[in-house]
Amino acid sequence: MSRSRRLSGSERRAQLIDVGRAVFAKRGYEGASMEEIADRAKVSKPIVYEHFGGKEGLYAVVVDREVEHIVSRIVEAISSGEEYRS
Repeated sequence: MSRSRRLSGSERRAQLIDVGRAVFAKRGYEGASMEEIADRAKVSKPIVYEHFGGKEGLYAVVVDREVEHIVSRIVEAISSGEEYRS
């Protein structure tokens, strides 16, 4: 049985953000739970809390990343003269 390599702190954080994004998208903020996020990431809940402090902290990071993505797409569209398409 081979063991998976342990993720670095930054890799684990990125994984948790991706998992959190998927859970928030599916269940909304109120319906999402730290337990489900931890289960999907195959980590304990304290690991998620260690990285983000709580659900609100993780949600804020997810929202910030999404806003940054939207802004960069708008800037690209303006720079290239294209219409914005989501």
